[in-house]
Amino acid sequence: MVIAIDLGNISSGVAWAFDNNEPKFVTGWETRSGAPSTEVNVSSALYYGGSNKYDNPEWGFKVPHDPEVLTWQFVQRAGT
Repeated sequence: MVIAIDLGNISSGVAWAFDNNEPKFVTGWETRSGAPSTEVNVSSALYYGGSNKYDNPEWGFKVPHDPEVLTWQFVQRAGT
């Protein structure tokens, strides 16, 4: 069995496969409504908010759409 985990800056995903079989992708990421999504990738965002913001952060599709956002930015230098 091979398990692949892609932790990206924008989105992340997980897949697995046995021997020469086609990979299976994890879907069903939990959303804010509690219903599973059908997406292969989930947002890599973390949200620390609410009354217990440091005890129980939200991530992925459970992050509110309009939180105060702090993000990493990658800058590519000219000529690289």
